[in-house]
Amino acid sequence: MEKYKDEFGIEYFLPFYPLLVQYNIGPTSLGNIILIIIALYTLIKQKCIIKIKPEYKYFILFIIYAVFRDILKMIIMMDYSRTYVNRITEYVIVFFAVLIVCNKEFNEDKLYFTWKIAASIYFLGLIFQMIQLYVLGHPIMPISIIPSYSLRAEDMVATFRPSSFFSEPAAFVSAILPLEFLTLKNKEIKWAIIVTFFALCSTSTVGIILSVVLWSCFLFSRTETIKTKIAVLVSAIIIIALFTNLDIFSASLSKLLDVSSGGSTFESRIAVGFDIIKTQPIETLFFGTNYSEASSYIAQNINKFASTSSVLVYYRAQVVFLNTFSRVVFMYGFVGILLFYLPLIKALRTPGYSAKSYIIMIIVATFAQTMLLNAAYFTMIVMVISFFDQCNPKREEKV
Repeated sequence: MEKYKDEFGIEYFLPFYPLLVQYNIGPTSLGNIILIIIALYTLIKQKCIIKIKPEYKYFILFIIYAVFRDILKMIIMMDYSRTYVNRITEYVIVFFAVLIVCNKEFNEDKLYFTWKIAASIYFLGLIFQMIQLYVLGHPIMPISIIPSYSLRAEDMVATFRPSSFFSEPAAFVSAILPLEFLTLKNKEIKWAIIVTFFALCSTSTVGIILSVVLWSCFLFSRTETIKTKIAVLVSAIIIIALFTNLDIFSASLSKLLDVSSGGSTFESRIAVGFDIIKTQPIETLFFGTNYSEASSYIAQNINKFASTSSVLVYYRAQVVFLNTFSRVVFMYGFVGILLFYLPLIKALRTPGYSAKSYIIMIIVATFAQTMLLNAAYFTMIVMVISFFDQCNPKREEKV
């Protein structure tokens, strides 16, 4: 710990951001308030000198377009509710706070060290829930870390899926997957296995799929030795054996098989979004619809869907889910989707960029979960920009 006792930066906060952003304080969250404080501290320390990095422009273009479309949508639909205005204001402020904190020199070692600590805490929460669930046979609820606050009321319900301190298993997995990437990048296979184990324990389908993506990228990397690849293969065989033979993983396995066979999980996360997009008028495919939620669009265009359509099944159950790709197309059109993926494509095409497996994982994740202007999205921005710094640290201007 001694070697990390220097100036506080985003590296010490980022691993805890997905946890703290769940707690609402007024119109925003505890996580966003701390992020803004860190941004103000960074501005003061740098005497208000902001370095404009080339990678910023890709994210700035998307946020400008998204804000423009949301304001236009608000005017067209005459929706001037405080909730809508607060949401636009919040993600603009948080977005620029993220860009400000990325101005400091990034220290991957500090980030890796802190993420290990954060993940260890998250794992303890999951172990506690697994004892309740599998040993005592009791249903569980997300664990609140702040006694006077709780997560959203709709998340505080009894369930049989462990999620530690998070509202749902997918949120838990989103918080630990960057560590899984870092452990593989640093060739700490034991740590990588531990992280993967807990991702599987959460029963999150997203966690299973994205873990497979990360391990596959690592296994097929040209930089790894034969010895390392054999160790990974042996580890994978052990994990698969546990996965298919222990009752603790039965829920994960059944959900994964459900996805592979095009079952309800596949329909809810992928098929429904594409079915909605297929019914959109051609002009909205380019620039997005004027609806803020898919359920409102379905209600107004219900005749466009067959009576047996899976879209209507989920609509009547009030569980319409759009993954990131579908949501961006729905809200911002193909123009929005181009701007959204541009920094990710740029990272993949940049020589020497050391986080390409993370980028591939993020791209796959956009078809399985929602990471649009939320904690997962802002975490992704920090990671993408920070690893750009490592491969070409001198590309910046001062303003």
